[in-house]
Amino acid sequence: YGYAKVGKGEIDSWEKLSYRYFSSRANLKRVFLLIDARRGFGDKDKEMANIFNAIAVSYQIVLTKIDELELGELEQTIPQVKEVSKKFPALYPTIIATSSNYKTGIEELQKAIIDLLWMNKMLITIILTSLAVILLVGIMNFATYNGGSSKKNVEKNLE
Repeated sequence: YGYAKVGKGEIDSWEKLSYRYFSSRANLKRVFLLIDARRGFGDKDKEMANIFNAIAVSYQIVLTKIDELELGELEQTIPQVKEVSKKFPALYPTIIATSSNYKTGIEELQKAIIDLLWMNKMLITIILTSLAVILLVGIMNFATYNGGSSKKNVEKNLE
């Protein structure tokens, strides 16, 4: 997806590969859709947004190359992208505007990624804690049904 100096057949192959990848990754928390701020929300971007919506993958727009726009152009581009993107329910509402030349928006993008990783870590911790509690309750029930709930029986069953 995006700009490449290759044939249509190669681009079609990449698009199919991308679709298979995104549709088979249930653990994806969010995809960052990079959009060249000079070009705005183009047809290929809309195609990707439609795909993400169809397969229920959350995505967030990252505008790139904002340093190549005049201030007035950027102030027009962001609302235009927001307006077009209202049609796509899987879209995360915050748009991140970046410039690699001036490092603008890079910290905000890094924070968004770190927040996603942190949420994932917290979710794993909650799941593991829940599993540990379920396991402990199961052991206690097993001990109760096999000779009482004494500490000795629990320890015996844990061996």
